[in-house]
Amino acid sequence: MTGAASRTPRLAVPSLRSRGWRIALVAAKLAVFAACVWWLATRSDPEAVLRRLKDIDAATLVTVNALALLSIAILALRWRWIVERLKHKLGYAEALRLTFICIFFNQILPSGIGGDGMRILGLTRHGVGAGRAFVSVLADRIAGLAVLLLVLLPALPTLSALDHGKTTAAVIAAVVAAMWAGLFLLRFTPAVLWLARLPALGFLRHADQAARNILTGAGDWLWLIAVSLPVQLIPCLMVWLLARDLGADASFAAATVSVLLALMAGVLPITIGSWGVRESILAGVLTAQGSNADAALAVTLGYASTLLVSAGIGGFVWLVGRRPASRPSASG
Repeated sequence: MTGAASRTPRLAVPSLRSRGWRIALVAAKLAVFAACVWWLATRSDPEAVLRRLKDIDAATLVTVNALALLSIAILALRWRWIVERLKHKLGYAEALRLTFICIFFNQILPSGIGGDGMRILGLTRHGVGAGRAFVSVLADRIAGLAVLLLVLLPALPTLSALDHGKTTAAVIAAVVAAMWAGLFLLRFTPAVLWLARLPALGFLRHADQAARNILTGAGDWLWLIAVSLPVQLIPCLMVWLLARDLGADASFAAATVSVLLALMAGVLPITIGSWGVRESILAGVLTAQGSNADAALAVTLGYASTLLVSAGIGGFVWLVGRRPASRPSASG
């Protein structure tokens, strides 16, 4: 394993050297977040939203938070499988620990992918080369995005029924087709080797070899899709349960469309940790499908609270892991 790691090529990761540019980027993301908060606040009655949140059933809160934790557990299972397909060992408990830490940093850092860096760092401390660690996280990200786009397809008819929904549905269908066509070309044609000739994309050669190790047959593809489906559908179930409790009058199909669009929008790195954009899309699409604006915002805030709980657990796990080991006391 160490021999494979030593042959792993170093990744040329571009960095923003200008401090002023980094500050401007963070400021722009904060501005987007503030604009989203203002938009949400002006579309509802804050007092009515708070009243709904105060009346939420404790059982619903426990259930949706348990579902959120289940989703993280499945994420850890998927990533561990990918790591082991790359011929490295990673215990499930350690994969779960690093996944919780990833959730924490992804929610608080401006980049939105800082948690992935923590996963890479964690793997390198287990003897995995930086290149292999990077590819494992990249493959995990691509698997999640690919299945998210796949799950969106059955939701397109519901989306088409909304105002301007046909245009949005057509754009999403085109993105899904382009995404899967790209994956097919990179996996089954020499296209990846052509792209790898570019200096900035040299790591794709290593990524291509890793993909061939991960997906060796149809069974691997089916398993990866099967384990990724719950990760995308559990948030839909969470929002639907919250909508039932908070009087949002949203069907499971409506909740699914709202959540999937919010998750897809959250991929865009235009705000810190996807905060604001994700909530605006979720509340906006619920409202567009007939939910009361106050109830839609209450559902959105309830869902956001589960993200904070999961991130809080991740922060606690990270802090506990940083505590220095106690030294044994010297005996006479």
